[in-house]
This record gives sequence, structure tokens and C-alpha cells, in this order.
Amino acid sequence: MTGSMFMQGKASAILGEAIVRLVDNGRVYGFSHPPVNEIYEYIAKKGIFAPAFSIKEMAEIGLGISTAGKRTFVITSGTGIYDCMEAISYATSYEVPFLSIHIGKSIPGFGNPYPYQGDLEILKAGDFPPIIFCPYMVDEIPFLLSQMVELSERYRHPAVFYLDSALLNMTGGADLNLKVPEASWGLRTEKRVISSIYLEVRDMEKRLSGLKEKYNLIRKEARSHLYMMEDAEYVVVAYGICAYIAKKAVDELRLMDIKAGMINPVILSPLSDLNGQFVRAKKIYVVEMSNGQLYRYIKGYVGGVEMKTYNAYGGLIPDKGGLIDYIKGSL
Repeated sequence: MTGSMFMQGKASAILGEAIVRLVDNGRVYGFSHPPVNEIYEYIAKKGIFAPAFSIKEMAEIGLGISTAGKRTFVITSGTGIYDCMEAISYATSYEVPFLSIHIGKSIPGFGNPYPYQGDLEILKAGDFPPIIFCPYMVDEIPFLLSQMVELSERYRHPAVFYLDSALLNMTGGADLNLKVPEASWGLRTEKRVISSIYLEVRDMEKRLSGLKEKYNLIRKEARSHLYMMEDAEYVVVAYGICAYIAKKAVDELRLMDIKAGMINPVILSPLSDLNGQFVRAKKIYVVEMSNGQLYRYIKGYVGGVEMKTYNAYGGLIPDKGGLIDYIKGSL
């Protein structure tokens, strides 16, 4: 679907409008709970929302619609992603583009609606995790969502649009001139039956080998934003709202003649090849709202460079001034 439109407002409304345009006269089933209610309210006013009795039912309906060749989204937050992981696993095996939007909020348990990034290791679990896109500014949301749809449908692989509730509540403007091909998949077998069960071990091995080859192709699509990295000696790695804050901190550190730079993974899974990005680095600072999940994720790319973490928990957002002081104090 295409159409030119620049929209000002809250990120939740901009995301809602992007969903409306990308679904293209389809339907989105969902189960309302904080902080995704505003997205559902927006798309309900546009006439494309239908309630489900539970998150698990929502995921199963979404999988059925996707398998039949119709584009839809499932929208979750916090622990809701656990009830969607089974559908994501089936979509991986069926090779259908199952599209999810997940809002990170403070966990464990149902938690509170405040921002958190404690879901990364859940989302990228397993041998063939979904493709994970993550914006860090409001104006990125429609473009990256349409990019995710295109990539998911081209490779027939599930994908998750992952953002925290802080970004969801930011205001800004975004271009909604979205260009995504019409849906063109469906059942791949002439029997019109899909199964993920292969009782013969050799058949299952062959099936997984095919998925591995496809996932290696998806790895080539991975990308990261590199900011001030040409001569960076002090590298900040962050995603989501943390990257938004880190970029501003890098700008101020540069004014202090500190050669700071930032790496922001746009696609968190598969992660882009970061080898070679830290050759000039003296120290690396991982900024995140979790207990070191991003830190553990990128550690294998770092080599012998000293790594430090700057974390926030429970719904708190990293403080720009505190981050600057932390970096200056560690030099």
C-alpha cells in the first residue's frame, strides 16, 4: 500500500497509522492491556481491530491469517510475548511471515507499564529466532516497520518490531509514505496441509538444514547505525530509547574533545557483523534498560577491549548527564 502523508503526534498513533496502512484493509486481532491499549484504540477507530479472548488466542488467529496469505500483526507487551513464542516457532517451521509488535515494559511478572528492555534474550532465543527490528526515534517507526514487513515476507520468516514504552509515548513527526509489496504467500504444499512434525530424523535434519541456509541469507540483511564512529575511541552501544539518549551524550562528549561514537543495532537479530568496529576503541559502554542482556549479546565481537555497562531498571530511563559523568569518570 502506498500513500503520502506526514503525521505529527504521539508515537503510538504514528505506529497505529503505519499498521493501518500496512495491513491494507485487513484485520488485527488483539487483547488489550497496558501499555498497548493506545495502539488498539487508534486502529479500532480505523475499523481494523477485533478483540481476542486471550493473548494466546490472538497469536493463534494471527498465525492462521498469516498462513492463509493475509497480512496482519499481533501486538504484545511484557510477558505477553511468552504466549506468542509458540506461534512464532510454528511460523518459522511453516515458513510464513508472522508479524509481531512488542512493547517492552518492566518485568518479571506482569510488571508495570514503564519502559524496560528485559525481553531481548526471550525474543532471540532458539536456533532460528525471529528477525527483530528496533527503532530509537519516532520518525523511524513507519519506515522500519515497512522494512520489517518486506524482509519478513521476502524470506517467509517471522519478525518482531521491538520498542520500549518510553518511545511509544514520545511525540514527533514521521513520513507515512510506505511502500510494501502486496502479500503473495500462502500454503506451499499442494496438499494444503502444513506440518512441523517430521518423525524421520533424517527428514527433520534436512528441514533444519534448509532453515539454516535461509537464516544465513537473512544475516546478510542485518544493519546498524554508526554515529561518529570514524575515529571513535570511546564507543557507546545502545538500542531503543537508550540509543536516543546515548546519541545526545556522544554529541556533548565530542564538544569536550572526547572522541566518542555510537553503534545502534537497527536489527537486533540477526545482529550485524560488528567485527572491525572496535579496532580504535579504548573502552566500550553498553547502555541498556536490562540486567546486561545487550552486554552479553555483543561481548563476542569485542575482543580484548574493556567493556563497561550503564544500566537502568524497573522503568527508569538512563540519564544523559549521568551517562556523560560515568564515561568521563572512567577515562
